[in-house]
Amino acid sequence: MKILRIPATHFLQLSLKFDFIFCRVNNICLMKNQYLSKVFEKNFYKKLITTLQWQNFYKKYMRKFLKEFIKNPKTVGSIIPSSSRLAHSMTKHIDFSRDVIIVEFGPWIWVFTKEVLKKATKNSQIFVFEVQDNFVEELNKIGDPRLVVIHDWAQNIDKYLGDKKADAIISGLPFGSLPKELTSEILAKSHKHLKLNWMYIQFQYFLQNKKDIFNTFKNHSITWQPINFPPAFVYKCHKIHF
Repeated sequence: MKILRIPATHFLQLSLKFDFIFCRVNNICLMKNQYLSKVFEKNFYKKLITTLQWQNFYKKYMRKFLKEFIKNPKTVGSIIPSSSRLAHSMTKHIDFSRDVIIVEFGPWIWVFTKEVLKKATKNSQIFVFEVQDNFVEELNKIGDPRLVVIHDWAQNIDKYLGDKKADAIISGLPFGSLPKELTSEILAKSHKHLKLNWMYIQFQYFLQNKKDIFNTFKNHSITWQPINFPPAFVYKCHKIHF
């Protein structure tokens, strides 16, 4: 059996090369970890602040929301408000680069309304239809001149918009618990008061009114937003005919 003999000078050179490579790799890993640590810290604090803001928001309104749900489960439709992620999913396809008219059905405690006001131009108009007294009271506290709070049912949209056409209609109405005739009426009037090629956007926890919505709006798609409780489906529908 032959024994491999490595000269001491070769061994020393080889050892120095390995040390050099190890130090370079170690430095790169250290720099990467420092960078990731800073990024993580920045994102962590950003998420923490956002989480705390939403916790305060939910604490403030949760009791009121739950109380309204117990009183009127058919018109409120959920025991907790929608998430900011769902609000983003509901508004991300609207073109806010110009003045728009937005109609919202069932704003509840204005999660979607707040998102629309944040994105809309100063000359835009937002008409919100709400029937619950406590929610109307909260909406009136916003005090934004672009916001028109209407204490009435969505099917009475004719009375308030007249000849105006909306660029988008956002709806959180619980169609699953409303009479079928009322759902059909609201969808038909939504179609009537939309501008051609503009959007009707609706969320539901289940797809029980998919047929009704698709019969009214022929151009449509559905996405799913899991970061909400419960997770929600979002219908995006375009008006393609009068």
